[in-house]
Amino acid sequence: MAAQYAASGSEFWSIFAPRYPTKEELKQPECLLVDDIFQWKHALTNGHQEDHSALPFSGAVATNGVKLSQVNGAVASGIPSAEVIDHNAVRAPYNYINTLPSKKIRETFIDALDSWLEVPAASSSSIKSIVGMLHHSSLMLDDIEDNSMLRRGNPTAHTLFGTAQTINSANYIFVCAFEELQQLQSPNTVEIFIEELKNLHCGQALDLHWKYHSHVPTVEEYMTMVDHKTGGLFRLCVRLMQGESSRKSEHIDADRFVTLLGRYFQIRDDYQNLMSDEYASQKGFCEDLDEGKISLPLIHCLTGSDPEQTMIKGILQHKGVGEMSMGLKRLILGKMRKGGALDFTFSLLQDMQEDILKELKLLEAEFGSENPILELVLRRLWV
Repeated sequence: MAAQYAASGSEFWSIFAPRYPTKEELKQPECLLVDDIFQWKHALTNGHQEDHSALPFSGAVATNGVKLSQVNGAVASGIPSAEVIDHNAVRAPYNYINTLPSKKIRETFIDALDSWLEVPAASSSSIKSIVGMLHHSSLMLDDIEDNSMLRRGNPTAHTLFGTAQTINSANYIFVCAFEELQQLQSPNTVEIFIEELKNLHCGQALDLHWKYHSHVPTVEEYMTMVDHKTGGLFRLCVRLMQGESSRKSEHIDADRFVTLLGRYFQIRDDYQNLMSDEYASQKGFCEDLDEGKISLPLIHCLTGSDPEQTMIKGILQHKGVGEMSMGLKRLILGKMRKGGALDFTFSLLQDMQEDILKELKLLEAEFGSENPILELVLRRLWV
């Protein structure tokens, strides 16, 4: 017997070592359906199949009692269609937030621009749908990232449907927005969509990074964040409409107007979150302080090194997750008021309102017609 195992070590182990399939074999399916019979590939060295390797398909039953014909039926048609799925589960969080009260600023903004750009009705409808889907899906994600409990005076989507389901719904709506993009005619729509969607996420990343690390950016850094995060959706709207416009408007530069509008929108939100009773009823009193948001008034308040500013930084760094006590909120708000941060922000908004109206008049001259709807939209935003 010993003589039978007198081979070298490598030869000895080759007798007992399991045979692994080659790369070429791995590329082949382990199971094939041939004439309603599953043929299992065992990759034997002699190339033959075992007698019991063929399993009748029609009417066969798996060990769990499910007919194999049912299993095969689920995959026989190739790529599964989303149309056979009940969309209530994936759309429920989005449908909920889409029904909450809204001033519909963006829809009115599109209608106002349309009086200049003369976008075909079908394209205008698609752009409204795209912008609306992106806006509401981003709100669902924002509320999760900010740990917000209220949105427009109602419970946030993730508090009702769960965080995981809300994230999934928001991501699904992003895909639906891209699907709707295919209805537009301009060859640059996909490029524009990708650029501005990347800008939105990069701006949000800065906002979240500063909050997580309690980092106080400069005003210039803050404006850069706003230009990406808030300005991105306005730019997307204008660029898509210009691409679909029936008028030649490429020579008209609306960048400064759109940038100012995005900045005003965000800074106004920062200010109203701290000062507006309406905001308090819809999102909670000074809700930005609950989430630790580094807003423009807070940047102004924390730019310096006196003991009071150091104290506020300490509060933000150690506040933890969840609501800040009413006493701490009132203390920080009082420091902002005393240090001139609130007056500074209000004066800045007043100056921006004048600049935006000047840019509007310049655009009216370029297009050769006034735009009273757009001016009305803007004046509705004034503080």
